[in-house]
Amino acid sequence: MKRFFNTRVFIMLIAIIAIQIFLRIPFINEPLERDEGCLGYIGQRILAGEIPYRDVFDHKPPAVFFVYAFIIKLFGSSIFSIRVFTLFYGILTTLAVFGAAYLIFGIDIGLVAAFLYAVFSGTPLIQGASSNTETFMVLPMVLALICFLIAREKGKLWLVLAGVLSGLAFMMKQVSIFNFLALLIFTPLTSVLWPIAGFLLFPIIFSLYFILNGAFFDFVNYGYLANKIYLQASPAPFFFFDPCYGLDAIWTQMRLENGLLWLLSAAALIIAFFKERKYLFIAVWSIASFLGIASSPLFFGHYFIQIIPAFCLLSAFMVYKIFCQKDANIKIIFVALIFFVLLQNMIYQYPFYTRYNVFQISNIKYGINSFNVAYYVSLKLPKDKSIFVWAAEPEVYFYLNQKAPSKFPFYFFWMKNMEIDKRILSDVKNKKPEYIVWTTYTPYAKELEEYIIKNYNFKEKLIDWKIYERKS
Repeated sequence: MKRFFNTRVFIMLIAIIAIQIFLRIPFINEPLERDEGCLGYIGQRILAGEIPYRDVFDHKPPAVFFVYAFIIKLFGSSIFSIRVFTLFYGILTTLAVFGAAYLIFGIDIGLVAAFLYAVFSGTPLIQGASSNTETFMVLPMVLALICFLIAREKGKLWLVLAGVLSGLAFMMKQVSIFNFLALLIFTPLTSVLWPIAGFLLFPIIFSLYFILNGAFFDFVNYGYLANKIYLQASPAPFFFFDPCYGLDAIWTQMRLENGLLWLLSAAALIIAFFKERKYLFIAVWSIASFLGIASSPLFFGHYFIQIIPAFCLLSAFMVYKIFCQKDANIKIIFVALIFFVLLQNMIYQYPFYTRYNVFQISNIKYGINSFNVAYYVSLKLPKDKSIFVWAAEPEVYFYLNQKAPSKFPFYFFWMKNMEIDKRILSDVKNKKPEYIVWTTYTPYAKELEEYIIKNYNFKEKLIDWKIYERKS
């Protein structure tokens, strides 16, 4: 391999980063979606001295809550601060993808992989510019791969570090466990305890944190066991046929956004399994990334962020293999195929960067207008008055930097068996918020509706949301 640091590599990486920044700018002020709003709200509550799960509910692993708390503490509680931090976090992930590809294939393929990640990691259909758990998970996940690769020459301490980073990724989102298991498959049996020991570090740290704060039961119950209920809400194989989030979501991505990566990666996997088996481990690691996506009951766009690093590694390798071919016809066919696929993608992608404003972007990306309305509603409500949002748009609390009347800042249909709706209603009756916001994505709640009719006046309807003000 060539020397890692040289002027050409440095200039190329700077250019790649500049492209990544340019492609993310249209999304910088895009309104938060509900998961981001909830994570931001929990970050605010942590800074107010509250403990996740015990004092404020969510069913995601805890590490990302503290990432949001860190962002808010250092850069402020705003859409802009979250998006900009996520942008620079994404740049670090691009550099990590370059590092992994460099160690596996060499500098040139590393640069191609970094370029592909910079271009394809922030696209609209995978909601790549969002600040979701997957966005924060992939950096330690790729860094763990780098440490695993270095461990082949440098020894067991790097295996421990690979485990530590895998454990951190797991604390961002549980599905990264598949990538860790892929690393274990290729770890010598005599050394396998080293990465496992490292993996346990962050789960132990967070467990101790919750034990010391009297929240360990809530951590286990809400952070992990609640996800069993969530998964059972859309049992396989029926979710594959969901018109919005089933298998059609994969086809839509291939057709409109990242079909080139799917095609190149499929070809690279065939080569790795049947021809150049020295790359079998990266093929297995890539398949593990897809298993992380497939383990979910629905294929939400941002879930596919997990597969993008693997796609970029495989695709960069395939590009290199094709351009190393001596047959000019193969290269011509390949370039024509790339042009055709990218043309299809560009027709869909182009307006996001040239015509749509941030509210149009949000509406098209998610297929609903709720996240825009949440932003508008937050501008209508006074920040010094208590509010309650029913049922699933906690970003309103984040925008107003206001504590919800219940520890449950949102409610979905799948939570019915947990009887959380009854606890929310009880909390609302006790706290008597000044305003109640009735959103569109809302399970019918007869008792809540009767409570509102008796104690609140209708104030305003904003698009399809209703705002009620407490009677004097």
